[in-house]
Amino acid sequence: MNKNITKKSQKGMGKSSVTSVTSVTSVTSVTSVTYPFVTCVTCNTPIWNAIFGESALDKIWGILACEERGFTYDEIAKKLGKKESTIRMTISRNKQYFDIKKGNDKICYTSLLHIAVDEINQRIKDFEENKQKIKERELEKENLKSKSENIIQDFKNFYELHKKDVGISIKDNVLNIDFMKMTKFNLDLIDELESNPEETLRLFESAIEDLGLIKDPRVRIINLPKHSQLNIEQLRPKHLNELISLSGRIITLSDVRPQCISAKFECPSCGTIIEVLQVDKKFKEPTRCSCGRKGGFRLLSKELIETARLILEDLQEKTDNPHAKRLNCYLREDLLSYELMGLYNPGGEVELVGVLKEVPIPLATGGLSTRFEHAFEVNSVINSKEEIEVDKFTKEELDEIKKLSKEIDEEGLEKITSSFCPSIYGYGEVKKALVLQLAAQRNKIGKKSEISKPNILLIGDPGTSKTILGEFSVAITPGARKSVGGSASAVGFTGAVVRDDFSGGWRLEPGAIVLTKDLFMLDELNNIKDEDKPRLQEALSEHTITVDKATIHTKLSAPSCCLATANPVHGVFKENEDLVTQFNLNPAIINRFDIIFVVKDIVNEAKDFKIAKKMNDREMKKLSFDYSEDILTKFFIYVKEQPEPKMTEEISDRMAVIYSRLRKYKTDSLNINPRVHKAFQLFCKASARIRLSEFIEEKDIERALNILSESYFKTPSYKHFEIKEEENENQSKERTKEVSL
Repeated sequence: MNKNITKKSQKGMGKSSVTSVTSVTSVTSVTSVTYPFVTCVTCNTPIWNAIFGESALDKIWGILACEERGFTYDEIAKKLGKKESTIRMTISRNKQYFDIKKGNDKICYTSLLHIAVDEINQRIKDFEENKQKIKERELEKENLKSKSENIIQDFKNFYELHKKDVGISIKDNVLNIDFMKMTKFNLDLIDELESNPEETLRLFESAIEDLGLIKDPRVRIINLPKHSQLNIEQLRPKHLNELISLSGRIITLSDVRPQCISAKFECPSCGTIIEVLQVDKKFKEPTRCSCGRKGGFRLLSKELIETARLILEDLQEKTDNPHAKRLNCYLREDLLSYELMGLYNPGGEVELVGVLKEVPIPLATGGLSTRFEHAFEVNSVINSKEEIEVDKFTKEELDEIKKLSKEIDEEGLEKITSSFCPSIYGYGEVKKALVLQLAAQRNKIGKKSEISKPNILLIGDPGTSKTILGEFSVAITPGARKSVGGSASAVGFTGAVVRDDFSGGWRLEPGAIVLTKDLFMLDELNNIKDEDKPRLQEALSEHTITVDKATIHTKLSAPSCCLATANPVHGVFKENEDLVTQFNLNPAIINRFDIIFVVKDIVNEAKDFKIAKKMNDREMKKLSFDYSEDILTKFFIYVKEQPEPKMTEEISDRMAVIYSRLRKYKTDSLNINPRVHKAFQLFCKASARIRLSEFIEEKDIERALNILSESYFKTPSYKHFEIKEEENENQSKERTKEVSL
């Protein structure tokens, strides 16, 4: 409409138009003025109202622009209903926009200069652009409305086809949707769900509600494709507002708190009800009412939902970064139901599906930083690493497990130690001790604690494969963890109390020992700082962690057993020096281990040849073994699920006699105390359990004694404790006498 407004038309006014309307001095010439925009302004009232405001200057502009002549001050004043002095003052204050010329009649006539013409033309141009933008927005709204309706209808069709498979929980109003199933039905739905997940999920919920099956439904998405499955360290700005899946280990879960998502206010002046959505961190009130009132609104009601923050940590086995990244994840509504709270135990491994958001970082000055933190709005949660259940074992697996157990019963532990860490030659008794440690039932910590697993310490010369043996135990034990003494403090092992910026209070972050379920490996124990070592004593002996800091006063359970390794301070193990001096370990720490093995680097040509040959086989990938790691994992899971082996009176007396004789070997450097007898008991039970026997037998005693004889305690082997028949009869008579008394 404004195509006639061109540089050419503006130049047509001449350079002199900037200083004068016309070059002639006749009255007619002065009063007759033509502007390039006059037609579009006078013929279109909406443009007039849009470009000329209510100010006196704008009204004067409007009069001069819509009449093709100059005006006197008096004429302008009469048209506007103002005083002539007011018009004169307004024009004089803005004289850069006006040209004033006297005609032959000696009267001053006012018209617009080129600069005012440009300003009005720009206003017309802006008006046209805004008008076009409004049309585009209206068209976009129509398209979005049509698009939304199509999405709702497509989802209804998908639901009708797969309603038997999507898994509806009527109790919780939850609908679980398999993403990969949806890819087979409609790719348009998939594209919308990946690029605009929040709005698309809202439309899905509207579709379910339209069907009338569920009131206020919640749609949860599971089973995302591989390209959407990420680690925390892989997150980048391009992933913001996209539907992705994150796998990790739970560090801690905050308290469940209410969060306001909507509030209703009443205007005291007119009674209007105003609803305000709460999308920011700060509680928001209405700014003004339709009646004109500002502030002072009365809060009527709030819509609250349950919310909590979960801290997720990258799984170290899935990343190359030694420092696992963490992310704040937010759970809402049904994700915090009692049924799901068991998934959020510290140390549990979960897979979260949700939308990545950015959160501004507040500055100490009160403003906001230009940097942002990531936050993850969770849509669904599944347990990514369920414990292997015996009930799910196949018949073939159970047959192989029972076969291995029978071979151990008949031929000894050598049948399993040959497959235990097959890349390492030798260390027969050490491997047997580690096998029995894994076979023992998990420790039960509570009001009635039951310690079933021994703590084992491997010490000795560097480069003797102590760490490799421990890592193999961790690899075949679900829920096991490894930490290195030189890279963490006792707080990292046990736990820490830190400020929670979500709730404003304090929260407890459990350490590695607490997060471990079965076996905790502590490599390089000797490198732990001296001030940190006492903090480990409670975890190793009582299997608990007591925390008394700030507002946190609790006792954490640490049921896992410990497998630790240590190297001598001077690099070489010396027989004539005690462990405290050589390994920088205080007696309190050493006494917390049930059995200690000294692994030495002894020169032996035949043995060294076999060690080198085994290393070559490992390099050539020619290692041979009877049972794979997968079978060993399932074997130990099956063994630990069996009932606790019982101890008969005869075996009880036998073990008591052996311990009483072991006490004779106590010296200043070798402390044979009840802890040794406790280790003796634990190994006997584990030996009977690995044979799937209901009772502890003589062969279990023999096995335990032979393991102890090769340990640091250097107790006599089984052959030194053969009991004659007459001694056995005397013990039986004494026991009968005690019973009768």
